[in-house]
Amino acid sequence: MSFSFAKNFNFQNFSSSLQGSLKEISKDVNNALKPLNENLQPFTQKTFRLIQGRFIPNEDVSELPQEYLLLEKKCDTLRNVYKQLLSVTQTYEIEGYDYPPNLKESIVDFSKAFSEKVQGLAAAATTEEAEKILSTPSSSQQYPNTLAHALSRACFSSRNLLLKIDQNSNRNALAKVLFLLGESQRDIGDKRLDQDKLIFQEFNQKIQDILNKSFKETTDDRKKVETSRLVFDQLRHEIKLDKIKREKLIELNNKLEIAEDELVNNTAQAVNSMKKLIDPLESINLIKIFIKIQLNYHQFIVNKYNTLLTEIDKIPIDDEEEEDDDDGETDSSDDE
Repeated sequence: MSFSFAKNFNFQNFSSSLQGSLKEISKDVNNALKPLNENLQPFTQKTFRLIQGRFIPNEDVSELPQEYLLLEKKCDTLRNVYKQLLSVTQTYEIEGYDYPPNLKESIVDFSKAFSEKVQGLAAAATTEEAEKILSTPSSSQQYPNTLAHALSRACFSSRNLLLKIDQNSNRNALAKVLFLLGESQRDIGDKRLDQDKLIFQEFNQKIQDILNKSFKETTDDRKKVETSRLVFDQLRHEIKLDKIKREKLIELNNKLEIAEDELVNNTAQAVNSMKKLIDPLESINLIKIFIKIQLNYHQFIVNKYNTLLTEIDKIPIDDEEEEDDDDGETDSSDDE
């Protein structure tokens, strides 16, 4: 049996098609395909009908409209789209996704942190002191494992190496530049973590909610259509199989009309649910949010680097040479 499905799904035609089938079934009652033995025990009859219900011939299976089937395909495709996007954007939930070597550093940091904790606990005199040591982050746990934070650590560490040779940081132009770069990278790393948090909250989590809630509701509606469709087809098949008395025929026809109404109503609900789900507005808005979050992050980086270059250009790079020359002139005058 086929259903007509207009642009906005014509449920009146859908219902009329089902009702037409009811009339055809009533005409064919006296020509049942496989009459049952009237002497079968009730339990045996029920079991036989259950088996027949699971193996309904193709000619007795109701055909859902092509437009309805297309909506189902669109919903399934949208689910795959969301899952593919999420499989990539979940990367933003991993702190060190842009700095693979952080695993090696993490092992070194863990060893260092463990040693610090052991030394601190050994020196603790009271339980309170021990608890404070355990709850206080170690020096190796102060920076997240992002590429920008790693570069920031390298800059500050390199600056310290230079200052061990020359304590006067005002004279060391390279030390100043490393300090400024380290600060900028630290800020960029913090901003990247803010971006990742927003992507998780405003994109990943919302897509996950759609998959867990909206798609589940639509899937449940589709299951109701399949269930009511099966009940309808089982009743039609049962009428064709049995030699039915007038009273039984009236009873089955009443059940069939109820099943028809339920199938039409469930189909209408599923159609509305699927149309709402595949509306592209929500998906496009989510993508726009994702783009804006990244745009804000990258604009921050551009501004940060522009400011950094301006500050570096202000640093005189010949201070040390001039001071060395002055020292040399002083020495020669003293000799004179």
